[in-house]
Amino acid sequence: MGRIIGDFEKAGDLVQKEWRRELHSRKSRDVMHLVVSAHPGTDRIAFQAAVRDFLGEQFGRHRYVFALHDPADDTREVWRGGRRPHVHAHAIVTMRSDTGERVVASPQVFRQWRALMAEKAGSMV
Repeated sequence: MGRIIGDFEKAGDLVQKEWRRELHSRKSRDVMHLVVSAHPGTDRIAFQAAVRDFLGEQFGRHRYVFALHDPADDTREVWRGGRRPHVHAHAIVTMRSDTGERVVASPQVFRQWRALMAEKAGSMV
């Protein structure tokens, strides 16, 4: 829908409060957690734009929300899972679109997603 979600808490509220009724169960098959990573030193603004383009093209008919994690903004220590050496994004994608189209996940599809994300990231340079 192109809506910008302000923070982690608001993103959680969106998934839990607004989408919950439309999900038939709380089982993992209703949503997918996708992590997209970049090499250390990647420009965060360009990477965020590439992830947004990738998700829009690949999952445009599905509801999704994503958050960018930049090690520069991470307050947690490494031993607590923080300060990863690379920028990365977490996306939560509904497995079924509003029209009933289901995300197919297989090793071949993952390779296609990786190639599409690489294409989007290639346009960053």
